[in-house]
Amino acid sequence: MLSQLLEQFTHTEFQTRNPATVTGYARQCRAFLRSLGTEPLVADFTRKSAQAFIDHLGNTRRPRTCRRHLAAIRAFGDWLVTMKQLEYSPAESVKAPRMDPPRRDRPTTEQVIRMRDACTRIENPYRQALMRAVVSTFIYSACRRAELLALNLDDVDHDRKCIEIRHGKGNRARAVPIDGQCYEAIAAYLELRPACAKDALFLIRKGMRLGDGGLRTLLRQVMTAADMRNSKALLPHGLRHAAATRMHQAGYTIEDLQPFLGHSDPATTGLYLHTDAERQRVAQRYAALPGDPGTPTAAPPPPELLPPTAIPAPTKLRMVSGGIDPPRTERTEP
Repeated sequence: MLSQLLEQFTHTEFQTRNPATVTGYARQCRAFLRSLGTEPLVADFTRKSAQAFIDHLGNTRRPRTCRRHLAAIRAFGDWLVTMKQLEYSPAESVKAPRMDPPRRDRPTTEQVIRMRDACTRIENPYRQALMRAVVSTFIYSACRRAELLALNLDDVDHDRKCIEIRHGKGNRARAVPIDGQCYEAIAAYLELRPACAKDALFLIRKGMRLGDGGLRTLLRQVMTAADMRNSKALLPHGLRHAAATRMHQAGYTIEDLQPFLGHSDPATTGLYLHTDAERQRVAQRYAALPGDPGTPTAAPPPPELLPPTAIPAPTKLRMVSGGIDPPRTERTEP
């Protein structure tokens, strides 16, 4: 039956793919199998059944979500061909919906500052230190949720003041600088971290690595302390977008940010760079026609003179081949 083959597929893919990707594939393929009946057979996996599932999903989900489900079904279909369960993958000819533009809640600079400062309001000293270290790492390193949870003690390079992300998305490794407030927060946390055999960097309690559930509870607590309860913008991926935007506004290009964020495609990096409303208003005034009320008479200001970010990013370092070069002194800060 397909359900048993899906379990084998999931086990096999865990050997070569990112665990988060495989978990998503399994969840999305199970949704497809449910649409086929209670005990679907290989013969039930057809182009018609896969297309019907994607079309039905499109009635309530965004095209971007439908395409993720289709990618999972195609990966499963390719594996079935490899295992000689099918002669060809029926999902290959399924029509994918046109991609819609991404929608991402991104926090304002003021919200990020409130979240960072709210960590000091937590009464328990250890939990305060843990919360401050975790939140600072998200704010300043722009790491992913899974990357932070996977960090170990030896991933912190105290000499170079960076963290080694050994298994990023696509199993790509990179070094991320954490100079400044981020390093200070991690160092303060390490002074209180309980000694135990666990090599995990962040412990929710002695001997227990911080996991998804503990992280959700921790972030919920700091959002409540900041009076921004249930803010989706302040979730880890929103903070990642905000960090990339601040660095871009400080003058760093997509080529600079691509290795920092761990992207293989610069087009993906471009999706992380948002222009806030105030900068858009400044730029829009220079799109006015001559004679329009309020038309500027001077040339447009360079990007670095537009409203800057209020949160200083950590020392910007150029990363090459997994290592870090010293700061480029020839760059002039705005």
